[in-house]
Amino acid sequence: MSELIELSTFHLKDDPPVPPPLVVSSLKFLSAAAGLIALYWGPHIESDTTYTYVARWETRAHKDTFYRDNPFWHDSFSADVDTLSVLCSEPVEQQDPAVPFEAPCTEIFSSFGAEDDYLESRLKPFVKAITDAKPPGLVGGFPAEFHPTKHLGVRRPESKIFVLLMGWNTKADHDAQKEEGKVVSNNLHLIRSGRKSVHLYHVNFNKL
Repeated sequence: MSELIELSTFHLKDDPPVPPPLVVSSLKFLSAAAGLIALYWGPHIESDTTYTYVARWETRAHKDTFYRDNPFWHDSFSADVDTLSVLCSEPVEQQDPAVPFEAPCTEIFSSFGAEDDYLESRLKPFVKAITDAKPPGLVGGFPAEFHPTKHLGVRRPESKIFVLLMGWNTKADHDAQKEEGKVVSNNLHLIRSGRKSVHLYHVNFNKL
């Protein structure tokens, strides 16, 4: 099955209640949508006022139908947030999106303004080097191409956009592999060029 991954990141307004009630109620509404495989959400480990939710859709048609029937859905929690950025993947084939999102900790590494061959020539070899090494704490994951679909309070992300979704047992397991001589550190040269900017964060997702 080829599914779509919708990756949405938002920053909460000052002194928000935790968890933000409007976001929670809106996500519960989304979780009942036809064609939704799974919905995950949680705060970034690096910033507890920044959240990401991930919607896995069976098809693009299911996603489009939900937003056509609920055109103001994002507005339903806008009082709780001051920025929102939504990305949607190309159809994901030959990969199991449950692997990174249902791991105890999910690394999300986004590359923006990437060259056309960045995925095949740089990001996929980087991922292969890490997965082949089987470092302690690695669960698994994959890279995919994403496109911006909605942005509020932030600039539209620069295309092309490729995102690595990698599951770990803990953020510490990932951090350990960035140390000198470890597999992430040894292969960073593959992704140091070919893109204009990157953003890395981790989330211990909850599944709704």
